[in-house]
Amino acid sequence: MKVLQIVPGVDEHGAGPSISVPMLCRSLKNYADVELILLGQVHPVLADIKCKAFPIKSFPSRILGRSPAMFSYIQSQAQELDIICTNSLWMMPNIYQEKARRGSRAKSVVMPRGTLSSAALRYSRWKKFLVWHLGGQKQTLRNADMFVATCEEEYRDIRTCGFRQPVAIIPNGVDIPKSRADITSQSERTLLFLSRIHKHKGVELLLRSWRNIMELYPEWKLKIVGSLETPYARNIVELSRSLGCQRVTFPGELLGEKKAKAFQEASCFILPTCGENFGIAIAEALSFGVPVITTQGAPWSGLGAHQAGWWVKQSDIESAMHEALSMSRTQLAEYGMRGAEWMKEDYSWEEVAIKTMEAYEYILSPANRIPDCVRVD
Repeated sequence: MKVLQIVPGVDEHGAGPSISVPMLCRSLKNYADVELILLGQVHPVLADIKCKAFPIKSFPSRILGRSPAMFSYIQSQAQELDIICTNSLWMMPNIYQEKARRGSRAKSVVMPRGTLSSAALRYSRWKKFLVWHLGGQKQTLRNADMFVATCEEEYRDIRTCGFRQPVAIIPNGVDIPKSRADITSQSERTLLFLSRIHKHKGVELLLRSWRNIMELYPEWKLKIVGSLETPYARNIVELSRSLGCQRVTFPGELLGEKKAKAFQEASCFILPTCGENFGIAIAEALSFGVPVITTQGAPWSGLGAHQAGWWVKQSDIESAMHEALSMSRTQLAEYGMRGAEWMKEDYSWEEVAIKTMEAYEYILSPANRIPDCVRVD
């Protein structure tokens, strides 16, 4: 099977699709001939992937990502392709596949990656209007052979938007680390936030909640990990000071081994987000054996069912922090162990690759049995 994955771009220090799309390509390499194409440049982190990058035209605006060279390449390859999959929406690379595949056997797959949520649709409406009505996004979505959602919430978003095609529900995967956090033997107890320091992530709520409870848990400290390069992030550091928060550190962005070490040293992870399409940091924390506190804005209702953490309303974050921080090391370690086993069973990239191939094979031969991950209702 020949598969072409399209993504507008990959930031070598980014998150979300910048991590999940290359990892999906790596996981599929054992099952198909996979190529990734993107705008801009091929970063060194993509060296192990069959990958091409294409230039962006500045007219009418670079934010649309117009690239005639990318379109021509897709069109030239379409006759040999089985699957063309676009990741994300609302840029020109996300619409090219529909016109480029005309007259070929290639099936069109769309992974919205959160871009059809009600919150996302309210953002940059003028750009979405142009791409929908003039750029061809409408035809690409209406004529897609399949959608892939990363969670139940995204499946409902797709149906709410009126699309009735089959939808495969396949979560993003997570690398399973060789070593986990050893919570029972940690000398310090750390509540870890690791994500973008952005208003949407609930960092202000976290700091205000911490200020309210910090004196009750003097053995705990709060570590907020994320880039401090934005004005908002710098304001958050100042807010921590003005609130009088104690035992709070801001080490900045951590990558690679430093990031892994932050998870290994954590006793509990927290992401009081307003909303997530997936929340890769949650999966990463669980894979390291760290229990998680997050909100119902993230698609992680399984935290309760697996007894691996707390999935609560944003207004109940402080109560969840109370419960977690009052637990013994042994109790938290048990939560973490269950979370790690859950990730290994359901969220390994190997499992994601198997489900993705089942979904692709189904749309290539619809007479086949409908895979468990595919919804046709």
